Amino acid sequence: MNLIYSLNTNLLKYDYDKSNLDKLIKSYELSIKLANKHHNTILYTDEYGASQLGDIVDTVKFLKKDKNYLWSEAKFEALSNESIGSFIIDGDVFLNSKLNYDCSGVVFHNYDSESAIEFYYSKAISDFDSHSIMDVFPYWKPNCKKAINVGILGFFDDALQREYLDFYYKIKDWYFTKYPTFLHKRLDTMIIEQYSLGCILDSKNIKEQPLSLTNNYSHFYGGIKYEPFFVKMVDSYIKNEL
Repeated sequence: MNLIYSLNTNLLKYDYDKSNLDKLIKSYELSIKLANKHHNTILYTDEYGASQLGDIVDTVKFLKKDKNYLWSEAKFEALSNESIGSFIIDGDVFLNSKLNYDCSGVVFHNYDSESAIEFYYSKAISDFDSHSIMDVFPYWKPNCKKAINVGILGFFDDALQREYLDFYYKIKDWYFTKYPTFLHKRLDTMIIEQYSLGCILDSKNIKEQPLSLTNNYSHFYGGIKYEPFFVKMVDSYIKNEL
């Protein structure tokens, strides 16, 4: 099984300063080196990402980015190009052992809590709903209580993966052509990638495998990656443990 990392360093300049990009790359370095103990690793990135991380993965592939490339889109470009049974993984996931899973349905990090949905998703859900996202995404449910954290994501159902990716790009097109620009926010990608998957799964009888419940790893999503104590911890681990 391949673990597929993705990193678009060009986009990060709009969200982070150079020092934070360096911190993020350091997190990727630790994540990849831990993953290499158990799995084959592939990195989708650009020239700068390849220069920083290319030597520690098994394979480097270059992203093809359009002018409306979403913050989260690199992982979906990667998923579109890899075979069923490969998993995309974020650079803030640190494996302590080989991943265990059944080869059926869909695997992912875990479900986001209802409180997280209320805090992070609710405003965008309301805005998406009022601007007729259902015209392009028939699975849409404004009251869905299932948002899928895709820090790790993989499919063993080819039809489901193709449908999910197809709707990802349909929603993206709607987002840039129909959804008002003044409403655009970085966290909208959580609706397009995570809430949409929850809506699809809520309508199907598909085996769902939240890996964090049955595996030994840590996922440090959010801004903690840029805190001084975390950066020091990552750097120390790389120097002393690997």
